[in-house]
Amino acid sequence: IISASRASILLMILFIIYYLVFERGRRRFNKKLVVLASVVVFFLVLIFLPQFIQRELKDPLNKNWIAHNAPEKRVLIWEIAIAQSFHRPLSGYGLENFRSIYSSYFDKIPNEVDNAFLNQRNIVVDRAHNYTLDLLVFSGIVGVGLWIRFIYLLFKQAKARVLFLSLVFYCIWIQLQIQSIVHLIYFWLLAAYIDKSYEKNF
Repeated sequence: IISASRASILLMILFIIYYLVFERGRRRFNKKLVVLASVVVFFLVLIFLPQFIQRELKDPLNKNWIAHNAPEKRVLIWEIAIAQSFHRPLSGYGLENFRSIYSSYFDKIPNEVDNAFLNQRNIVVDRAHNYTLDLLVFSGIVGVGLWIRFIYLLFKQAKARVLFLSLVFYCIWIQLQIQSIVHLIYFWLLAAYIDKSYEKNF
């Protein structure tokens, strides 16, 4: 939150909303605490939503802004990732090829030499900041389909509320951030724990 990370702010808002909507009826909450949480959510949305729309959606779509800033914005990267995936929709381009795929996109645009084009072409991008799009570029529709199937099975097995919510928040988080080894270890440990807890119930 202090770093203004979009994913952490979004997850905090969703977490508070979840407790206010779903847990309030199951548990007795102090009314002052409920009011305080509601105020926190209201002000987080009020403060960060306009900034998010301006910085992540409006600015990157402005060619003049791109010409004078470092355009490493998700909406621009996602657009290129989707465009490139259409060339190999089934199998993708293979692991760890996002950087070359991003660069090759600009090789297909002839006679473009303005600052906006050069700024966007010259940045180094090796991930889409969206795991679904990473999978689409790396392994195509086949890889994305298998991933969705795997996540679906995990949700079916996640009977404990804490495991289910952990998986929900993780799936939201990876659509906005780059996964590191630490995050992948967390995910596979979570998947293993869900599977183990499911086996104990049967």
